[in-house]
Amino acid sequence: MEEHPDYLFGIINQANIAVAEGAPERVPELVGEKPDLKALYPEREIFHLSEVTSFLKLLVNYYGATGDLKEAETQLRILEEIAPDHYETKEAQNIFLVAVRCI
Repeated sequence: MEEHPDYLFGIINQANIAVAEGAPERVPELVGEKPDLKALYPEREIFHLSEVTSFLKLLVNYYGATGDLKEAETQLRILEEIAPDHYETKEAQNIFLVAVRCI
């Protein structure tokens, strides 16, 4: 992160660590108040599927941790639409189910 602060997977990892440590309020500091890949990287037009799936899984994790199940479900549905059989989608589904059970 120190050498490459704009590295997407580093940002995603830091945000997921914040959620895991019980500090989801740190996530907007990393990905913005209205998380969006295009807003994070306005110069880019194309994102790899792994970038999109990892980012969406993070959002499911974040919104689930903050109790915003509606937004978590919205992000999950987008993920299911673009990559229904992807392992990140399966993980996001599990994250969402845990969030639903905990609230």
